[in-house]
Amino acid sequence: LHFHAMHTALLHKRLALRYPTSPTFCSSATPRSAIPCALHVGSTRAAASKSVPTKIGAEKNLSGSRKRPALFAAVVNSGFAPTCSLQRVARAPRKRIAKPEILAPAGDWPQLRAAVNAGADAVYFGLNALNARARAPNFDVAELPAVMNFLHEHDTRGFVTMNVLVYDEELSQAESIIRAVAAASVDAVIVQDIGLVSLVRRVAPNLSIHGSTQMSVTSPEGAEFARELGCSRVVVGRELSTRDISTFYEATDVEIEVFVHGALCVSYSGQCFSSEAWGGRSANRGQCAQACRLPYGLVVNGHIKDMGDVKYLLSPQDLMAVEMVPELINAGVACFKIEGRLKGPEYVALTTSMYRRATDEAWEARGGDNRDGPWPHKSKW
Repeated sequence: LHFHAMHTALLHKRLALRYPTSPTFCSSATPRSAIPCALHVGSTRAAASKSVPTKIGAEKNLSGSRKRPALFAAVVNSGFAPTCSLQRVARAPRKRIAKPEILAPAGDWPQLRAAVNAGADAVYFGLNALNARARAPNFDVAELPAVMNFLHEHDTRGFVTMNVLVYDEELSQAESIIRAVAAASVDAVIVQDIGLVSLVRRVAPNLSIHGSTQMSVTSPEGAEFARELGCSRVVVGRELSTRDISTFYEATDVEIEVFVHGALCVSYSGQCFSSEAWGGRSANRGQCAQACRLPYGLVVNGHIKDMGDVKYLLSPQDLMAVEMVPELINAGVACFKIEGRLKGPEYVALTTSMYRRATDEAWEARGGDNRDGPWPHKSKW
């Protein structure tokens, strides 16, 4: 979150008065605040609306669009009145590690069936609107009851992705989708826009919310902020090491989900504007052109440098963490997520079965449910 100078000055003043000698920050919220957020700006609705700069709007300006994303719309319009404060997450007591679930992707019915048959504990999929894979076949809202009945008949959970930034004029559509999702007994929604998190809590308070990797959660403090907004789980950044991830488990009660297989973005998820800038297709709206996956030449001092066979200078190698499953279990990860809603059923079946077997073997080698506490942590990553 970005502060105006006046709010930054106010923050420093309050911290200096409240904690003149201690570097540890504590959270604080006025009685009017419905959710005691870990990081707030402004003390009134009007102040909040003025204190939130249009960071995402800057992205849209590149294409000349006048639409304003609803990133904070639902929060601002909800009447929250938190004080300006920071929270440093304290170390929580040691918790019992649970066996991670395998979360597989599904862009259509064949992939959905392949994931279930390969042993997925849960499947995530998108609808025809408001999801980050607009090019996938996806599912109609009318199909939700059939999809969830199929999954639940096979003891598999279903998560719906609503992992894009939502415009103000789309909030009524988003509310309609949320109601349909809740009515179909969907197990959770995966959300990027924190305004949408607030909307889900108001419309379907019993529906679980998972913070998308598009939220760019890279610290326990960020995970705690998402929890206080209403998220029961966060998908942490793919840039983190197992040692980094273990700090989440130790410091917060929010469930931690990590990507273990699939494509990697050269930028932080949710923070890349290259597709929007170069092609007018926003990655935060499910239309990423994957410009980083194209071949490029390297220009040094005005001359093209010979790179031999190296052509894809901006494209990182894909992720495959099957050999790191024991370390990730030890780090307290609650869910192993496989990327690939644009992939075919063969890919879904192969990757799901591979991580199903690796997780089962690692869990049994660890002692299964009979073991208390983690292994000694000796990660080299």
